[in-house]
Amino acid sequence: MSSYKEEIEFSLSIADRPLPLDEEEAFNVTDQPCLFGDDVIDGLQGPWNIAHNAETILRAPRPKRCDHTFAIAIGGGPSVAQHIPALRELQHKCLIVAAQTSVKGLLEAGIVPHLVTPIERNKYLSKYLPDDCGDITFAGAPLVHSSMMQKFKKHVYCPSGDMVYRWCSLPSDTPAFYGSSTGTTAINIAASLTANKVFLVGHDLAYSDGASHWNKSQAPKIDENEYQYRIKGTNGEWLKSESLWKRLCRQITATTTLHPQIVNVNHHEKMGAFIPGCLSEPLPSAVGLPDFTFACEPASDERLVRWKQHAKLFPFHARKLDKFFQSARTLSEQDTDILRAGLGLNAHAFSYFLVSILTSISYEARLGEISHADCLAWLKEATHSVLYNCRPYFDQIAECTNAK
Repeated sequence: MSSYKEEIEFSLSIADRPLPLDEEEAFNVTDQPCLFGDDVIDGLQGPWNIAHNAETILRAPRPKRCDHTFAIAIGGGPSVAQHIPALRELQHKCLIVAAQTSVKGLLEAGIVPHLVTPIERNKYLSKYLPDDCGDITFAGAPLVHSSMMQKFKKHVYCPSGDMVYRWCSLPSDTPAFYGSSTGTTAINIAASLTANKVFLVGHDLAYSDGASHWNKSQAPKIDENEYQYRIKGTNGEWLKSESLWKRLCRQITATTTLHPQIVNVNHHEKMGAFIPGCLSEPLPSAVGLPDFTFACEPASDERLVRWKQHAKLFPFHARKLDKFFQSARTLSEQDTDILRAGLGLNAHAFSYFLVSILTSISYEARLGEISHADCLAWLKEATHSVLYNCRPYFDQIAECTNAK
């Protein structure tokens, strides 16, 4: 076998590994950030977490739009510190949406955000939040670990366009793009709730005097000496940055095409990275602005009831999907597209965590480096291994539909 084929087989071999279970909690291995990356076991945490959060998050109301109100999206960059006095004055005048990693520092400074946006599936990042988030409302991804969800007394439902949310959303739910960080999610949630300006604070996307984050941020600090990229600064110079930050810069620019009222306060202050598409203004003065009170739409059980109807069939649909793949004669959509397997809305959850297998095999087949016969054989072997070995998870997902 060629080394190329060995690499492909190794990339798919995760499907054959024993499930990382222990007696205390599922996903004890994949709870560790970046250990596996985007593989089937890692991806399965999404539907599994949603199922365990369902009674809380699927009952949650949608946030009410506040189109005439300014919004402020707070990241975790070094520049947050210099805006603390202004944010303290503006917190009752503007919608404040904060990245998860800045919440503790903001609370210590007497600033209570209306919304916070956790997005990670693993449990370890919950330590970057206070044990009791008080009056702050959860507005993050429904697939976060339950330990994260439980730190909040109030929640709103904010789905994204990711396929897994088609599994648990109502047709009337309008998705918002999250982005690749809790900070970009804060920007996009804020932009989805107002037609007015969204002011960015602390989205530096570059090192400042050797610092990657402000001194009260709970984000793991990054060593400036390990940087590998440069990004254009608002002062015209090239600043030290990271590959992720450059990607976030592109994502924020994409948001400005949908919401042209994005204001990067750093542009005005000549700090941090230059983010194309953003306006350049200081934070508004609190003087003269009307008071703002965050509000929600009426809560409803409709989303939860609808989800339970198909989630209870998860184990049955896993067996049905296994038979669907095993009967495939070709790699055509007719034979391998999960949405054609007769799984209803559960197809979106299965697609979400099997995507690493399906896209890898599809890519190799299109390249022509490996025969269709080999790709089809790998598809059957890998999907059967996952769908058979993950039966305990599927049973637990179904059991969550019995919760009261």
